Amino acid sequence: AVGDDRGSALRAFVPAERRTYLRVNTSKRRVECVYRVRF
Repeated sequence: AVGDDRGSALRAFVPAERRTYLRVNTSKRRVECVYRVRF
């Protein structure tokens, strides 16, 4: 059950990250903030 929950969470995060990337591309200032948070 735990593994399934983690798998679903990862799948839910992948599209969310892609959406953030699209928004980040529109605003270059947020790119630096997002990269710092992710890395």
